[in-house]
Amino acid sequence: MASLIEELITVLKAEEAVYRELLPVVEQKTQIIVRNDLTALQKITELEQLTVEKVNALEHKRDGVIVNMGKGKTTAALGLAVRCAGSGRRVL
Repeated sequence: MASLIEELITVLKAEEAVYRELLPVVEQKTQIIVRNDLTALQKITELEQLTVEKVNALEHKRDGVIVNMGKGKTTAALGLAVRCAGSGRRVL
């Protein structure tokens, strides 16, 4: 269980990094829309799509880790494990 929690933390940190990567792209896209720059809009939308694909892959991986964590566990135990993982505490 501990290795699954570590894997979950790793995936969550990777997701956070990708979302941080996505934020300036979205902000830039907003400015491009305001300027009505269709060429730049096409380029930024392609970049946004690549970033969203990274997010989707990480979400899929996270879901798989959570499913594996839940095999043979009660819902309450799984919830405790996820809360502990998020706080940095160890699960016994």
